[in-house]
Amino acid sequence: MQIPPPHRALVRLTAPRGPGYTAPVATLRVSLDRFRRPGSGPRQQSDVLTLPAGPTPLHADLSLALAADVRVRLEGDQHRVQAEVRADPDLVQPCARCLEDVHLNVHVLYQEEWWLTGDPPADLAESDGPVLHRGVTDSVVDIWDSFWQNVALELPAKVLCTEACRGLCPVCGTNRNRAECGCAAESIDPRLAVLAQWPRPKDQPPTPSR
Repeated sequence: MQIPPPHRALVRLTAPRGPGYTAPVATLRVSLDRFRRPGSGPRQQSDVLTLPAGPTPLHADLSLALAADVRVRLEGDQHRVQAEVRADPDLVQPCARCLEDVHLNVHVLYQEEWWLTGDPPADLAESDGPVLHRGVTDSVVDIWDSFWQNVALELPAKVLCTEACRGLCPVCGTNRNRAECGCAAESIDPRLAVLAQWPRPKDQPPTPSR
């Protein structure tokens, strides 16, 4: 069977502007019209959805450095469709210590199985396997949530530019990876700084034992 050429679509990120603006709101929609048409036999489809560079919905500090192609390959019939989603987004997030941008090249690959005639069998829906099973009643499937959930699974728990990053000086804010600022290494809580001006008690001789 000849696979039709991939359908390419640009996904536009839109969100309300103003003080409450935190993350983009968008969709990654895949059409199932090919599989909904009457007929018999398996069918295949390939889509390419392009996410523009910019903020991501995971958190405010994580963004796409470049536009990312999300490739979706579908195979199935009028009853069930197997989907494979893959992408290699170039993400940017500040280092947790020095706040310099760190590029994160992650690889996303996961599978879903869509049941077009109703909910999947109970034993599949409750399975702990890596494939997500779900019932689909519309002519489109939105994989936005599942895609970003799988991206989140590939992110490190703590983003560092290097393991040896020295971070920012807590006094003057200098990036200590680039320069020495000369600030005291030991910082004192400003609320307790006045205690440093108190005279220290003189050493007292030990109390003689009776």
